[in-house]
Amino acid sequence: NGWHRTYNALHIAESDYQVRDDGNKNGHWDSDRNGWWPPTTGTDRDRTGSGHNIHMGSVDAPLGTAVVGVWSAGCQVIPGMANWTEFITNAWTELDDSVDYYLVDARDIDPRVWAPCTPDGTHSCPFLIEAFPFTHQGDTSLSSERRDGIYNCSSADEGGPEVVYLFTVDRSGTVTVSVEAGPEDQVDPDVHLLDANDANSCVSRAHISLSQWIPPGRYFVVVDTFVAEGQELSGPYTLTVSFQ
Repeated sequence: NGWHRTYNALHIAESDYQVRDDGNKNGHWDSDRNGWWPPTTGTDRDRTGSGHNIHMGSVDAPLGTAVVGVWSAGCQVIPGMANWTEFITNAWTELDDSVDYYLVDARDIDPRVWAPCTPDGTHSCPFLIEAFPFTHQGDTSLSSERRDGIYNCSSADEGGPEVVYLFTVDRSGTVTVSVEAGPEDQVDPDVHLLDANDANSCVSRAHISLSQWIPPGRYFVVVDTFVAEGQELSGPYTLTVSFQ
């Protein structure tokens, strides 16, 4: 519990912690230790900082519309006086008291938090895998979801309709996902394991079956339709998911 400029806010207690950014604007984090491409201009660098606070983003802008200046880069900002007041009222005790604070990626929040829904296999309301082994018969041709065409774990064209599943595990283990369908030249669904509801969060992908060790967390299984020479090979399938 501390200050940001002239008002009470949460201030990082640690000083001179490592900060990594793209100061030379070459398209990757400064420092080559992560195995990125060599810089094209300037020199990659690490720096230290202590000013990444949690503070108010604006006085009256509604949620999602507040414009945050570059001077807040690295900070977490909360837009709107009402939002900020609710946050700081719950976080504040006494000046200099420590506060445990955890950032949560909004993509990892259960979609049912935002609005109750009947699971239908969409990204906003996935089918729930509540016990293992799990088996479900579906049909990608009946789905209207076409959000994810290319995943970070594959260059395959998955531009056809997809069906989304969600599960949570509270321990580490190996998840096995497999899909069975009709003749491959007519129906060709592929399976994707994601650790967030985002095509860039693909952990593993397979044409028929995959096995992947995973830590505790929430995961999505997406049965997506392969597109061959412009033809969407959608149709019925059987999905099986096990966890050990």
